[in-house]
Amino acid sequence: MKEKTIAVQAKDLSIGYLQSKQRKVVQSNINLTLHSGEVTCLLGLNGAGKSTLLQILGTLSTPDGGSLVIDGIDVLSLKGKAMAEFRNRKIGFVFQQFNLFPQYTVKGNLTLAPILRAKKA
Repeated sequence: MKEKTIAVQAKDLSIGYLQSKQRKVVQSNINLTLHSGEVTCLLGLNGAGKSTLLQILGTLSTPDGGSLVIDGIDVLSLKGKAMAEFRNRKIGFVFQQFNLFPQYTVKGNLTLAPILRAKKA
């Protein structure tokens, strides 16, 4: 049996926000391993931090602590242009309510980014 490759490894992630000049921890010790080819579902109550975790995994937000390795790259060490390039090459987003082109089908919207990336190269 072929060994699965780890695609995403999050260790001890902590998430918080400022409230009245004090840091309020929302989630801590988040550990997650996703393997290539797996389909994963993230479930939880409203306000549990699902969207925040997805923003961190998508490199749109930075956690307060912990580590995040995607395809063998420590993404929390990337800054500026390097982060933008990583996101462009490795991360894809499908938003629920916006950022889609209404003139295209779902498939058309999903295949647009690779087409544009190929034209840029």
